[in-house]
Amino acid sequence: MGRGKVEVKQIENKISRQVTFSKRRSGLRKKAHEISVLCDAQVAFIVFNNKGKLFEFSSESSMKIILERYERHAHEAQLDGANNESQGNLSLDCFKLKNKVEVLERNLRYIF
Repeated sequence: MGRGKVEVKQIENKISRQVTFSKRRSGLRKKAHEISVLCDAQVAFIVFNNKGKLFEFSSESSMKIILERYERHAHEAQLDGANNESQGNLSLDCFKLKNKVEVLERNLRYIF
């Protein structure tokens, strides 16, 4: 027998919500550990509960190592996005200029 579908919505009862949070947080931590071991992946897991308490897991000796790597990657991706956007603009400008040149050359033919 399989499990039934669980409707995803906030649990109204505060005690049930806290119990579910604790169980699911433990399950997520276990999965994060498993993927780090099985796949040799660097994993960082950060959760804040509704009162602001921090729960974390890191497959590295320090969470800081993974967060620094993430920041470098995010910064590089942001730079790549900006470069792609500027290249797209340059391509559009080039296309417009080519069209203007063609129009001007046609006009020159009619003049002479």
